[in-house]
Amino acid sequence: QGSVAPTSRGRIACNFGTNPSHPLSGLEEFSHVWVVWVFHDNGNKTLKAYVHPPRLDGSRKGLFATRTPHRPNPIGLSLCRLDSVEGNVVHLSGVDIIQGTPILDIKPYIPYCDSEEPSTVRIPDWIMS
Repeated sequence: QGSVAPTSRGRIACNFGTNPSHPLSGLEEFSHVWVVWVFHDNGNKTLKAYVHPPRLDGSRKGLFATRTPHRPNPIGLSLCRLDSVEGNVVHLSGVDIIQGTPILDIKPYIPYCDSEEPSTVRIPDWIMS
């Protein structure tokens, strides 16, 4: 949810392969990337089928209907603005990931693959309020 803090900045160092800048070649042509990561510093180790989203003033929803960090597989997904690629380092803004977070993957954001027509998307009222 980096769009909530668009000025937050981060960087990811790629240490993959014998020449770490090679996997990043061409990535600089994109404006945004998906970053897949692990909720490694999540203090709550217990899972609950129902959670209490802040927007619901104490009401409950199933965990898969929310963006709670307390998930069966602690995998996070963030859409970030790609500011630049320098060697093996990716510079991002709109980052909602803390320092030291294990990064699983970086994928380019491609609108025709990664978004739906607004008229076809259904979102509950409690999300929009």
